Amino acid sequence: MTTTPASLAPDVAGTGSLAIVDVGPYLEVARENGTPAYSVEELARAPQVARHQADVVLAWALPVSTATPGGGVVPAAERRCVVLAGGGASRYTEVPLSAGLTTIEPAPGPSADLALRRFAEGEFPALLDPAPGGAVTYLRIPRDLAARPWHLHVEASQRARVCT
Repeated sequence: MTTTPASLAPDVAGTGSLAIVDVGPYLEVARENGTPAYSVEELARAPQVARHQADVVLAWALPVSTATPGGGVVPAAERRCVVLAGGGASRYTEVPLSAGLTTIEPAPGPSADLALRRFAEGEFPALLDPAPGGAVTYLRIPRDLAARPWHLHVEASQRARVCT
């Protein structure tokens, strides 16, 4: 699937054997000759290993980002929030996300592990920085050409609120 950054380093794709791809010349050649990249429809039907790697690459290429600034909690008014139970009760919980800003608010306690999936199934291959307990972490997902939602997985021993 073609994305829009200026270039992607080989480590983004999960292998050092790939060369750096400059998007400008790549898109010019792709317009003339077609692209080897999966379409969104092809990716949805691709083998799990390809969908796993696509989630990793897309999260880095867009890029999906997190930040945990100091300060208070963002008011949840006019936002859709779900509260995830902590411990084993939330182990397999996932929250569908669209492009834009999401807040993750683990209750005071240890950090919550965060991961995403979009095309992969049964796993969350795009690992994010942990969300500290008792703080608000902002997750930003840039808009791209795929309508398929991301799914957020929160692994925490305490409850966590996720607002979109």
